[in-house]
Amino acid sequence: MFCFVRHGETDYTERGTKIYQGHGTNLAPLSETGIGQIKKAAKDIRLQEANLILCSSYTRAVQSAAILSKELGLEIRIETDLHEWVANDLYIYEDDHTAEKAYEEYVKNKGVHCFLCCKNMQMFQKSS
Repeated sequence: MFCFVRHGETDYTERGTKIYQGHGTNLAPLSETGIGQIKKAAKDIRLQEANLILCSSYTRAVQSAAILSKELGLEIRIETDLHEWVANDLYIYEDDHTAEKAYEEYVKNKGVHCFLCCKNMQMFQKSS
């Protein structure tokens, strides 16, 4: 049986400062509300049958997994390939228009990375 638990609410109050820029945004911790959300989720009866917590390497996911691990007494494994879809392979911020174009290419190519598509996207970005 698989149970999916999304991380709790993230605290982005320091976004744009320190290391919380670009990919560093993924280092932001949970907010107090997010911590409470995960503690509440740990009480869900469906999680009592779990054997393992698998999470991404993003801070918010690891922090959520740590809370679940403590509450449920489960081991955590971190999977670096477990993450949300990203608009580019550099894990950097893209403006909404560029990200939407990248997503259109993703859907068009059925999720298969297309080197030529990336080159077209780079040319599109330079001309925008």
